[in-house]
Amino acid sequence: MTLHSAALLAGGQSTRMGRDKATLLVEGQPLWRRQLAVLAATGASAVFISGKKDGPWAGEHTAIPDAAPDCGPLGGLTAALRHCTSAWLLVLAVDMPKMTPTFLRQLLAEAEREQCGIVPTLRGFIEPLAAVYPRNALPFFEAALQSRQLKLEPLIRTLAAAGLVRLRPVPEQEAELFTNWNTPSDITEPL
Repeated sequence: MTLHSAALLAGGQSTRMGRDKATLLVEGQPLWRRQLAVLAATGASAVFISGKKDGPWAGEHTAIPDAAPDCGPLGGLTAALRHCTSAWLLVLAVDMPKMTPTFLRQLLAEAEREQCGIVPTLRGFIEPLAAVYPRNALPFFEAALQSRQLKLEPLIRTLAAAGLVRLRPVPEQEAELFTNWNTPSDITEPL
């Protein structure tokens, strides 16, 4: 198993949900705790949260604030890469309640084997919030943040062109792993 750090991306505003997504319950536990357990099960050397220091995890887990405010996931990913001390950074969004450690370990194994990050694609769309990034991609994230190029797809395509990541198609039978909860109607578990 490759040495990696893991970051839970939990810095979003949850405006469409109307409440903090991290506190939604899955099988009786807050989503943020479930996601941290998924990340820990991958064997990460360090697991931390990219989110507000005063979030529901305050006092229990290390939280790294976004690299810049109001920059969406780019701010969180940049901060996480800055904080990463391993060659690889595994990231997982807080609002993907069906993601499994098994799938994430597969991404890590591919990253180690191919010596580049692995970013899944599903039905032609890039899924950058359940992915593995090489720590040496940080300058690309910093440049995007500096120029306020906040959309992740062009950045990921630039990383792929530079050989720093590979886009990995997700088979349809694994599509459910990428379920995400953005609005109350997305929630499939009782709260």
